[in-house]
Amino acid sequence: MGIKIEVMNKFMFENIEKLMRSGKLEHKKIVLFGLNTSSYAAKNFLEKKGYGVYAYIDNDARKRDEVNGLLEDILPHQVSESDYRQLKERMLLAYSPEDLLSNFHADTVILIASKYYAQMCRQLEGMGYQEGKQIFKTMDFYAMEEIFGNLATSECGQEMTVEEVKGCQMDILRYVRKVCQENKLRYYLCAGTLLGAVRHKGYIPWDDDIDITMPYPDYRKLLDLIYRENGHYQVWSPYYDKEKCFCLFSRVFSQDTVMKVWEYPFLITGGVSIDVFPLFGLPDREEEVVPFYSKTRRLQEKFISTYIECVEEDKGTITRRINLQEELLSHLEKYEFGKSPQVFSVTKYKEREILPVSIYEDSVEMEFEGGFFSVPQGYDIYLKALYGDYMELPPEWQRNTDHNFKAFWKNGVESDQGEMQ
Repeated sequence: MGIKIEVMNKFMFENIEKLMRSGKLEHKKIVLFGLNTSSYAAKNFLEKKGYGVYAYIDNDARKRDEVNGLLEDILPHQVSESDYRQLKERMLLAYSPEDLLSNFHADTVILIASKYYAQMCRQLEGMGYQEGKQIFKTMDFYAMEEIFGNLATSECGQEMTVEEVKGCQMDILRYVRKVCQENKLRYYLCAGTLLGAVRHKGYIPWDDDIDITMPYPDYRKLLDLIYRENGHYQVWSPYYDKEKCFCLFSRVFSQDTVMKVWEYPFLITGGVSIDVFPLFGLPDREEEVVPFYSKTRRLQEKFISTYIECVEEDKGTITRRINLQEELLSHLEKYEFGKSPQVFSVTKYKEREILPVSIYEDSVEMEFEGGFFSVPQGYDIYLKALYGDYMELPPEWQRNTDHNFKAFWKNGVESDQGEMQ
């Protein structure tokens, strides 16, 4: 089974154009709520249409510090003075909603494309702003079928429940564990899956995916083994799917299922899967780490921009995308895992994933959904870096999944979960 991706920015752009035609953006101070890819795409689209954007707002102080720090502290040392002046003109500062908007401004409009639209809207309404007057939704992340039509294709059988999806993910995880054990490959539960193992002995109650990480040499061996086997499970990876893989990690998916996943700006058609993240080495010298990582981020942003800034694909865009992907992968592979004091993985946690290699020097077994799986010996250091006080539950309003999907058994396939314990 192949993987199909569709870029759906055009729906957001159409909604923004409707606001333009209605005059709701004329002579307004435009603010984008959310430091995310959708906001960056909206900013580029608005600017191309002749509209200036005033600022970003976000509730996450770490994200705000990252954006503002890049502009004020990092870029001045990474590019020439003339380049910095040009970049500074195009880049925006980020504020908390309260810092920027607590004094009501009737001439401000706030555009939101986020899964947390309802919560964001309530927050702004508490400051006097009104939906439809100052607050506008530019993309509905929970209206997949309204946007895309019937998601069930001819190969789809019965729709899977969330519990069946999790059971299928656990089958994949047990399979990966088996392959790793048989071939002496290192793997570790990571991100929310590791947090779930430590805090809940299984899935975080409001989560619905599985993440593992592997040293890069082991990661490539695992992918090659599964790819060559071409059996019940298969891999989706930038190493085998250059024109169809937008991410820098890989997925092991079940070929007996069909899953439609909305991950902005993509609708992905594949199978129920787990994510596998490679761990890369970093330069030995501390002063070279930040420039190396900054180049990683710049290349990654250029690569993703080939998807989010275009509405119609053309040969030139695809060629540029593949060239950037190859340059980025070559850059990531420059330093061997284990040969430097620090390692990192390219995830949504960004700089927080730059961590001592000693965390991964050994592993311990930890319970997850009734089975035992490898976690890094330094899991406490890892979780504190990513989540702070990780044993404390987040506020109630944050207890929801980041994912939006529908999954189906393939026609003629019945559930056979729980084969490998």
